[in-house]
Amino acid sequence: MIDRGRLWVWGAVFCILFVALYLVREVLLPFIAGMAVAYFLDPILDQLEKCRLSRLMATIILTTTFFTLI
Repeated sequence: MIDRGRLWVWGAVFCILFVALYLVREVLLPFIAGMAVAYFLDPILDQLEKCRLSRLMATIILTTTFFTLI
């Protein structure tokens, strides 16, 4: 059985976390978008590395191509 006091504490922590994320949503959006782009481009980067390119060169090519297309 869950203690009511503990339930209130977890509810308060959840509410404070939700409000904090709501207040900083505009600041976090570029970071979340960057993580999504990196997640989707990583398999392409791995394929370029298999073609005997260094990680740096593959990153330069992929980043340049990505921003050119965008």
